[in-house]
Amino acid sequence: RSLRHKTNVRTVLGEIKGGVHTGRRALMSHFDSLSEINNAAVEQLWEVPEISDTCAQEIHGFFHKENG
Repeated sequence: RSLRHKTNVRTVLGEIKGGVHTGRRALMSHFDSLSEINNAAVEQLWEVPEISDTCAQEIHGFFHKENG
């Protein structure tokens, strides 16, 4: 189950513009699930040391883009 969770996180984060490769492990350690990353505010993403402000905004934007 844990391996599947990590694979899902890697897959989704790999789709985000700008990569997020360096912060992927940090995000997985900081947040318990992909759902928590999805629901995180930009300020919460900024709390992850390896995530830059720009990257945090891109992650947040990826999960909160408007459909249509």
